[in-house]
Amino acid sequence: MGKLQWRKLFVIIAKISIVGILASTPAVCQSGPQSVLISTHIQPPPTGKTAQSYAAYFEEVVGRLLQAQYPCMNLTSTSGIAAVLKLKSEQALLGVDPGDLSSVAGAVGAKYVIDLTITYTGSGPVGLTATMSNSATLQKLAMNSSSAPAGDPDAVLDAIEALAKQFVDSLSSVPQFSPGKCNPTNSWAGTITYRLKQSPPAAVDAHQAISGKGTVTTTTTNTVNDQISIRVGWTGPPRAEIMLAESYKTEEVGAVQMDCGRPTIASNQHNYRSGGWDHMELMEHFAYEEVGATVSVEIANGRYKITLHAPPIQGQIERTARKHDDGGCGTPNDDNSGPTDYSWDNATVTLPMIDQPLNKPDTLFGSEADAFGGEVFWNLKRTPMRK
Repeated sequence: MGKLQWRKLFVIIAKISIVGILASTPAVCQSGPQSVLISTHIQPPPTGKTAQSYAAYFEEVVGRLLQAQYPCMNLTSTSGIAAVLKLKSEQALLGVDPGDLSSVAGAVGAKYVIDLTITYTGSGPVGLTATMSNSATLQKLAMNSSSAPAGDPDAVLDAIEALAKQFVDSLSSVPQFSPGKCNPTNSWAGTITYRLKQSPPAAVDAHQAISGKGTVTTTTTNTVNDQISIRVGWTGPPRAEIMLAESYKTEEVGAVQMDCGRPTIASNQHNYRSGGWDHMELMEHFAYEEVGATVSVEIANGRYKITLHAPPIQGQIERTARKHDDGGCGTPNDDNSGPTDYSWDNATVTLPMIDQPLNKPDTLFGSEADAFGGEVFWNLKRTPMRK
């Protein structure tokens, strides 16, 4: 696996964590919470996934470095807000026009705005710009820019990392974000992410029709893509961002010979015709919510245990059905009902317990798989608790 592939894998894992990092989590600092909105956009509007991947990586790296250096910063991202609105079936999603950021920041209570811009045409250099402004006065507090050749993905990723570090370091001159103004009240801080992905092969059941002439095939397909990201800050209770996406599809196809009766009462000849049906039902489950969570760390006998809990949330189920009967003895008939929404009550995922040897007394880091196809990643560091 090359350097770029490793980074892509990292982005997938890290993006799950950054959702939790970028969640709107109250923090208690001596100078009060410093709320920051992060917006990432691409110029001109992208036509492929390359620029979008760069933008996602840019946002992830900046968010991770910000949280590491300014642990009481309260971060929210426009991409996360838009995802919430989409899942909740709102009509208007947030845009990424920098001119709208001040109003968006005001709506979510953010005092500062970080604007990350990717300029990508596919041929010329990839431009990178990071700015921070006061959302009320639009005064720029920091600005850094860089570029990299478009034909060298590794160079672009290196430039993103370098610019992100330069930009985040430059914020140390803004006294509001000083770590010295944040007194930890939690012994451990960091992120824990559980991802459950299940996509087993379709279950196929083919059996003889009741009439004995033909077959009926039932195909069942189920997929699960659940993610729970928990952030434990220096202060305040842990927060979990829960994103659940599950689908259950059943399709029944019949291919039979239908006895359409005798041509006449006196006839001994039966009128068999080929017939059948194709019936499908799809149930798609969606749920998103940010909620309080419980994270407990116990250290004893050279091992540590991390116990996790996130409460059930509410979601929605969308049902789509299709029925086609090709006639046989009668006229073909179609009944394709439109999507129907239902409430998904008590949507939840059981989180695993982490039990590992304590190798580093101030760092709890690792990943492991469970028996259900899930995997948990954790990265917690001991905070400098003041005595």
